[in-house]
Amino acid sequence: MANSEMENKNTTSDALFKSERKLQQAISAAHMGTWEWDIITNDVIWSDNVEFIFGMESGTFSGSFEAYQKLIHPEDFPKIEEAIANTIKHHTPYEVEHRIVWADSSLHWLLGKGEVIRNSEGIPIAMHGIVMDITKEKQYQQELKKHRQELETLVAERTAEVNEQALIINHFSDPVFTLEMQACITSWNHAAEEMFGLTNQEVIGQHVSTLFPENMKWNFTEKIIQPVIDNSFFSIETCLINRNNEKFFAEVTLNSYVDEISHKSGFICQIKEITKRKMAEEELRKSESNWRSLTENSSDHILTLDRNLKIQFANFAAPGLTVKELIGKEIYRFEPTEVIQNRTKARLEAVLNTAEIESYESEYLLPDGNLIYYETKVAPRFIDNKIVGLTLNVRDISARKIAELKVDKQRKELEVANKELEAFSYSVSHDLRAPLRSINGMCTIILEDFSENLDNEPRDLFERIKNSTYHMSNLLDGLLQLSNLSRINFNTVSVNMSDLSKKIIEKLEKSEPDRSVKINIHNDMTVFADKNMLQIALENLIENAWKYTSRSKNPRLEIGKKNESGNTLYYVKDNGAGFDPTYADKIFHAFHRLHKQTDFEGTGIGLATVSKIIHRHGGDIKFEAELNKGATFYFTIPSDRK
Repeated sequence: MANSEMENKNTTSDALFKSERKLQQAISAAHMGTWEWDIITNDVIWSDNVEFIFGMESGTFSGSFEAYQKLIHPEDFPKIEEAIANTIKHHTPYEVEHRIVWADSSLHWLLGKGEVIRNSEGIPIAMHGIVMDITKEKQYQQELKKHRQELETLVAERTAEVNEQALIINHFSDPVFTLEMQACITSWNHAAEEMFGLTNQEVIGQHVSTLFPENMKWNFTEKIIQPVIDNSFFSIETCLINRNNEKFFAEVTLNSYVDEISHKSGFICQIKEITKRKMAEEELRKSESNWRSLTENSSDHILTLDRNLKIQFANFAAPGLTVKELIGKEIYRFEPTEVIQNRTKARLEAVLNTAEIESYESEYLLPDGNLIYYETKVAPRFIDNKIVGLTLNVRDISARKIAELKVDKQRKELEVANKELEAFSYSVSHDLRAPLRSINGMCTIILEDFSENLDNEPRDLFERIKNSTYHMSNLLDGLLQLSNLSRINFNTVSVNMSDLSKKIIEKLEKSEPDRSVKINIHNDMTVFADKNMLQIALENLIENAWKYTSRSKNPRLEIGKKNESGNTLYYVKDNGAGFDPTYADKIFHAFHRLHKQTDFEGTGIGLATVSKIIHRHGGDIKFEAELNKGATFYFTIPSDRK
């Protein structure tokens, strides 16, 4: 599940970043600028294009709403305030035309568009949108008005209306054509020929609706012609088609003109292509839609910060907080201590400076005093390749962290318990040696000095006591060796198990020279292990095999290796007494034996010691056995322990 959450988190982040990058490319291509206004802090963020549109050098705008207001023509600012108020109150798009004054005192016309960003409670927290310079369009309108007046004068005073119109409109750099009252084309300039791919001869006399897509022709008169008749002027952004039936967006402006006796006799139509701008607006709309869809459906906390690390947007709040309480606050202030606050602040500022994505874990202090743990991914936010803030994906990992802390606590408690148990075993094995030596010594003295005064029965009892002290001493030796395994420093070297096994066999053969055992030791069995520990394990396994074959007619003992599923298994095999595997579930536990002491001597600690040594090397141990048919013990020593 953790992997799935991480994949969902990474997919969400990639989609956001790609959408923003695609949007910025479209805006730059359309020669527009983007803006953001933080209603809470009154801060304004412009892209480089906006500063150019306002006649300013890049980086000179101070970023305050007051500074923006000073650039607006005094007569137009009330219109902007009214548009902002209507947008906030009525949830309508923001759109206004206004004038600005450059530093050289020149006037320029701008068109601003945007929308309001609201938090989950519907409270406006910011506005963002686009701005474009429409000075040329205004000049075109004024020029159009001037030429219309000239056209009306020429028509009234001189020649035929149609020829004079064609002569005048060819002076326009933009596509311009004229219509008679029934909306049929009466003149068509060169710029129109280039835009539509249609010659003057092909369009004169055609209804203007032929320039529009089929789905717009049915209500053409109602939507376009009638408003011009009623008001003498009409402008609309719409879709047109060229000779090849290819669609493009344009701003269509129509003005009516009058004849010699002031009767409306036709229309002048000017076309301005705005395809790039409309595509940029569509990308902006899609980007906003994708952003909202991703954030609203995400289980992660998604936040945006400005360059001052103040929260601008949050899809939802942490437990115990509201979105309203987050907006406008520095995010690092929610950390529990000043040290962590400074560390988080430094991390976020590093992303602003390096533009590199950062991930880290942190903890937040809730108002009720509880801590919650988060994993945060931080990425820079760009406008026109300039970092304007940060985007944070914050995931609640409290359940995982609490589980980790619990496991860590249990591990530490287990380590303490194991150390106490080892210390106890070590102490017991040492403290019991003195009384055992005393008992053994007294029995020896009695048997040597007073044997002639003892009957057979008490003499046998003293012998049995003495033998029991030997067994107890061996038991303590095994217990001491088992407890010491955790204390021995682990030193991994290359060890030749073949040579070790041969030395152990030689020692056993010298201890019982009368025994004849067939031995098979494989060559070149080299592992990386702690040599002393591995020798102890081999001694226990080989000595057991030697012991349990003592009653076999033709005893055999094999020490070798084999491959199983790509792993190397080492083994010690014999054909001795074996054991019933049904009762062997605790064979590797201390003090558990499957044979009587009278049949085969032992302490029950040897195999427990072997198991602990193998597991400390990162390996595993198992067995195969059958009563009276021998036993084989397999173990692994991982090669990566080197």
